[in-house]
Amino acid sequence: MGIFDFLTKAAGFGTPEEAGGLSRKNLVEKVFAEFKRQLEQETTDLQLLFPASFTIYLSAADFDKRKSGFPFTVKELVNRFNREIRRRMRSGHSDYVAHSQFWYFKFNCFPEGGLVVVDGKSMESLAEGDVLIQCDLVPNQDVKMPPKDPSGRRVVSTIVDKAPVVQTTAINLQAVKGVTAKPGYTYIVEFANFEDLTSEVFSEAPAPARKKEAPKTYGRLEVLDGPAFIVDGREVSEFEVTVPDFYLSGVNDTSVIGGIPVLRVNSDEVVSTHVHLHADAPGVFKVRANGPVWACGIHLDASSKESADLRPGDQLIIGDGIVVIQVKK
Repeated sequence: MGIFDFLTKAAGFGTPEEAGGLSRKNLVEKVFAEFKRQLEQETTDLQLLFPASFTIYLSAADFDKRKSGFPFTVKELVNRFNREIRRRMRSGHSDYVAHSQFWYFKFNCFPEGGLVVVDGKSMESLAEGDVLIQCDLVPNQDVKMPPKDPSGRRVVSTIVDKAPVVQTTAINLQAVKGVTAKPGYTYIVEFANFEDLTSEVFSEAPAPARKKEAPKTYGRLEVLDGPAFIVDGREVSEFEVTVPDFYLSGVNDTSVIGGIPVLRVNSDEVVSTHVHLHADAPGVFKVRANGPVWACGIHLDASSKESADLRPGDQLIIGDGIVVIQVKK
């Protein structure tokens, strides 16, 4: 052990938890309380310093209950540590530079029939609900951050002691992203970039939301008389035009011409691509006919060489009054 080793009882040591042993919440609170206590002892007016290594002893019963959640406990603790560090940086220690490469956590089951020395005194047992925490400013030099896998993610698994077989878990790796397991319920997490005072190590800042541009509107068509439009399998009496070119067709038209959209009318009397409309300006449509229509009182059909313009308030009559459509802005 080095000069900066701390072997202490966690806050509340000696006071067993409520019946049922140690909860994960209380485990987190006790480790965090010890972190803050050590931070206060190590930090001066000129330098921010705190432990980055934690060796945690639990009773056999608590260890067995809590071991499956150790990766989540580590994840929450590091986020709490980072929030506290950033708070201190904002209030007078803005020049802090990370003093360790990573956080280190090792969870131990208090040895049955074993012995742990605390402040020169021997401990032979640990009651259910109690926590014993050993802190150090930096992890042991023998501990190294493992390389990332090719995908860039950290690999999380549970390896019991030094057994060569990896015990598989059902943990969703994304839920504990950033936490790397090593043999013997040991976990390490890379230090955050403390120059970034906004994000948390496990909470990737979302990309700025792109402003969704509303589709351009060229005008609206409303059925005043006759069958309605068919849109997404439903009948609608009013349609907002968001493309500059489209055809008006009958209900049975399945043709696609040059990729131009087709707006269908619920009538088999309207022929395929009966009318071609092109938006010259918002609310202004140039009409060309492939079947008989009346546009602004002008009769057009497939033989017509001219076109007609429809403006807001004008009407388009298909056939002999099969459907009457009014243009709206």
